[in-house]
Amino acid sequence: MKSKLTILLMLVFGLAGLGFTGCSGSEESTEETQAVGFEEFQTVDTDTTVVAPDTELPEDVSDESEAPEEEQETPAVQADEQAKPAAEPISSENLMWSVQIGAFRNEEGAFSTVNQARASLNKPVYKNFDEATGLFKVTVGSFATREQAQEFRSFCVKNGYPDAFIVQVKR
Repeated sequence: MKSKLTILLMLVFGLAGLGFTGCSGSEESTEETQAVGFEEFQTVDTDTTVVAPDTELPEDVSDESEAPEEEQETPAVQADEQAKPAAEPISSENLMWSVQIGAFRNEEGAFSTVNQARASLNKPVYKNFDEATGLFKVTVGSFATREQAQEFRSFCVKNGYPDAFIVQVKR
């Protein structure tokens, strides 16, 4: 009897401890806006094919134990030619507000949400794979102001997307 009581108490304290560790499973945010890193989203409403970007093959690495060949003089290159342009700065002209309605580990879940959103929300729907998190994110609409996105977010919440939140994206 004592062992059953001990096990029961351990279970109760263990479950009570989950509430204090953040492992409860509910991840509510008081902020409605979450940063997205300004990645470009793939438009799902068009029939475009996504192609992986070109990647460079690794160069052959020679064994350092080999004797070095005769060094040839290389002409000096001007600093202007060496400087490569930095990545394009994010222009505020390309930034838009959108409403994220879901994030999925598998693409099938994302496509299911895309199809449901198309039928019920009457706005362009976008699906994007976020390499940093490994999630397929589904967003709806492109709004010039945060206020417009906030109004549409309220519409989404009333129409079956209670966890919808506002994100800023590059379109």
